[in-house]
Amino acid sequence: MKTITKTKRNLVLVLICVLLVALAISPVSADQNTSGVVSLSSGSAGEYSDIVVADNYTSVASSENLELFADMSTGRFAVRNLKSGYVWYSTASDLDRDSMTLGKEKDYAQSILIVEYVNVENEIETALAEYCDSNSAVATEVSNIDNGIRVDITFEVDLSSKAGDDESSAEEVEQSAEAELVNLTVPVEFILDGDVFRAKVDIKNAKCDDHLIVTGYDLLPYFGAADWTENGYIFVPDGSGALINFNGHEETKSNYDEMVYGDDLSIQSELNPTEKETIRMPVFGLKNGNNAFCGIITEGAASSHIKANPTNYGHGYSKVNAEFKTKLVSTIVMFSKSSERQQVNRLSQGNGNVDTFTVDYYFLSGNDADYVGMAKTYRNYLEEKGNLSKKTTEPVLNVDTYGAVDITANFLGFSYKKLESLTSYSEVSKMTDDLQSSGINNLGVRYIGWGNNGLTNDKILSSANYLGVLGGQKNFKTLAEYLEEKSISLTLESDLITFTDGKSKHASKTAFAETYYKYQYLRSVYVRDLNGNAQMMLIPNMINKFSSQYLDSYTKKIDCDNVSLSTLTNSVYSSLRLNKTFYRTTMPGYVEEVLENANSHKLNVSGESANDFTFKYLSKIYHAPLYSSAYTIFDSEVPFYQIVLHGYITMTGEPMVQSVDSQTTFLKCVESGNELLWNGIYEDAVQLNDTNYDDLYGSTYTLWINDATEKYTAYQPLLEKIYDKTIVSHSEISKNVSLTEYDNGVKVYVNFTNKDVVVDDVKVAAKNFAYKEG
Repeated sequence: MKTITKTKRNLVLVLICVLLVALAISPVSADQNTSGVVSLSSGSAGEYSDIVVADNYTSVASSENLELFADMSTGRFAVRNLKSGYVWYSTASDLDRDSMTLGKEKDYAQSILIVEYVNVENEIETALAEYCDSNSAVATEVSNIDNGIRVDITFEVDLSSKAGDDESSAEEVEQSAEAELVNLTVPVEFILDGDVFRAKVDIKNAKCDDHLIVTGYDLLPYFGAADWTENGYIFVPDGSGALINFNGHEETKSNYDEMVYGDDLSIQSELNPTEKETIRMPVFGLKNGNNAFCGIITEGAASSHIKANPTNYGHGYSKVNAEFKTKLVSTIVMFSKSSERQQVNRLSQGNGNVDTFTVDYYFLSGNDADYVGMAKTYRNYLEEKGNLSKKTTEPVLNVDTYGAVDITANFLGFSYKKLESLTSYSEVSKMTDDLQSSGINNLGVRYIGWGNNGLTNDKILSSANYLGVLGGQKNFKTLAEYLEEKSISLTLESDLITFTDGKSKHASKTAFAETYYKYQYLRSVYVRDLNGNAQMMLIPNMINKFSSQYLDSYTKKIDCDNVSLSTLTNSVYSSLRLNKTFYRTTMPGYVEEVLENANSHKLNVSGESANDFTFKYLSKIYHAPLYSSAYTIFDSEVPFYQIVLHGYITMTGEPMVQSVDSQTTFLKCVESGNELLWNGIYEDAVQLNDTNYDDLYGSTYTLWINDATEKYTAYQPLLEKIYDKTIVSHSEISKNVSLTEYDNGVKVYVNFTNKDVVVDDVKVAAKNFAYKEG
C-alpha cells in the first residue's frame, strides 16, 4: 500500500494552514483517555485490550513481544511492548497542551527526521548549516516493506537569497522564488526484527540536488519523549555514564550533544574549555516510570552524536536520540589581526562510504527498566555479535612504570634533546621487590617508554628496539625472567599512532591541508601548551602498514607476550586533506585490522579507556572511565561502562597518584570492581619539573608505597571474590551511598559521605566501604 501527501507552493494560504494543522495531530500517550483514539487488541488473548493508539494508525508488523503501528499518510508510528502494554511514540504528544516548547522546536517535536544541510549557492566558506524537518516536508510517501514501513520524505529548500524588493510584484517574487526551489528526498525505514525495533536512514539512496550538501541526519529526535508531567531520567554514556532527570532543569537551556568516540582532532581549537570525558559506547536510553528503552547505534557510530534534552526552557519534553554527521565543518580565522578578519568554514569530503545510519531500540519494563537493564541489554548485544567474551584474569595491583623520557639539556650554551632514565630495567626489579616486601603479593607492571624513543615517539613505530639508556637487551631479559619467577605480569606499552618528527605526508591533515597536532592543554587556563610535545597523528589508512612492520619486529625481538596499544584503542579521528580524505567512519575498521593482526601474533593485547569496537580483542583495559564530565545538566554519575564489562574484561581505574581526590577514586574503583592503578617511577620525580612530563608529579614509588599497601590489603580480599563476576544491580540507596550486587550474591556498599552509615544492618564507615556475601 502507498499513500502520498503533498503541499505545493501555489496552494492558497488557507489550504496550507489546514494541511499543517492536520499534520500537527500527534498520537497520544497510552495512559490518557483522550477522544480520537481507538482500542486495539494485542492479539495476546486480549490481555492488553484496553491499550489505545491514535485512530489513524494501523498495525503494520508484529513479533512475539512487539507490535508496530503506523500512520500511512505521515510516516509517524508507535511501537507497543506486548509484555508491558506500554506504547512508545515516534513524535511528541499533547502539543496542543504544551506551552513550554518554543519556536521551530514545535515542528521538530512532530518530526521523525531532521536534515542538516548547507546551501552551496551561499558559498561553503561562509555558509551556516540550515535545517528541514519531516513535519514540514512537501511530500511523504509511505509504503509497506517486510516487517515494517519505508518512508520517503521529500524536503523543499528555497535557495533564493531574497524574496524580492519593494518594486517587485507579488507574482514576480513568487516566480523568482519558485525558480530556486530544489528538492531533497531521504528514505527512512522502521522495522521490527524480533524484539528489536530498528530505525534506519538509507543514506545511499538519498537524492540531493547539486545545490545542497547534507551535513547531518537527526533521526527520531522525539522518539519516546516524556512530557513535563512524567518522571524518569535520560541515560547518556558520557565517561562512565550519567543520568539526566526529566525535571529540575526548567530554568536553564541545558542540553547534551557530544560525538561518539570523542571530538575529531582534525577540527582544531585554540581553547579546550573543559576537561571532559569521552563517549566510548554508542548507546543511550530513557526511563519513563516502569518502562525504558535502550538505543544502540549499530551503523555509523563513529560519525554520530548523542543528543539529550531534559524538560527546560524552550523544551516541554525530555528526549534523547542520535544524529549522524555526514560532514565535518572546519573553521579558521583569516586576517585575525586586521580589520579584514574573516571566519572561513570548510566541509570535509565524503562520509566514509557509510550507506546506512541505523539505531536499534530495545524495550525494557519492570525491574529491568533502568540503566542497569540498559547495560545488560548492551552487553548481550555485544556478546551476540561476537564482540565480547569472558577473558578476566586474577586480580592484581597495577603499576604503570615509566622508562625513558626526552628532556632538554644544554652544552656550551646549546640546547639539545637527550633521553634520560626514570626507571631502568634493573630498577623495575628493585621497585617490584619493594612492593612485594610491603605486602602487595599480586602485582602487574605496565612498562611505558621501555623502548625505541621512550615515552614519546620521535618517528613512527615500525620496529621494536630495547633502549641502551635503560640497560639494553641483556638487562631486559634479566628483568623478564625475574618478573616471571615472581609471578608478576609484565605488559609493554606501544604507541602506534603518534609521532613528533618525520615525513608530513604520513601525518593527518585538516580540511585546509594543514598538519594538525595533538596538543596538551595548560590546566590552569585550558589553552594549548605550545611548549609541550605537539604530536602528529598517523593517517588512518597507513596505520596497518606501519603496525604490521612493528608487530612482526616485536614478536621476533621482544621477550614479552603482553602488549598495550593504548592510543590505538581510544582514538578515532579523520584526515581531511582535499581529495585524500579519510573520514573518521573508516577508523574503527583500520584499528580492528591491527588488533586482529596482534592477536594472530599470539599477543595478549591491552587497551586504555577503550572504545567498544576494540573489546573483542582485549584482555585488559587500563584507565577505564570512573567519572563523567560532570556537566551541570547531569544529576548523577553511574558506572555503566563497568556494568557492561565487569566479569568479561579486567579493568583498572585511573592512576591514584594523579587523582584530585585519591580516596574518592579508590572508592569509585571499589564501587565498580576495578583493579587499582598507580603511576610509578624509581627516580625522584622532581627532575620532571618544567618538562613535558611534569604531570607525573608524585609518581616516585617510595612516596605512595604505604598508601598502596593499605588500600591493597583492604580491597584485595573483596576483589578476589568478584573479579570474574558480572554486576546484576547497582543503585544509590541514599545520597552518595551506593550498592553494587554481583551474580554470586556479594553486595558491596560504598559510602562517599563524611559520616558513618548503616545499610541492611551493615555499618559502612565514612569515606569507606563494606561488603557481605550472599
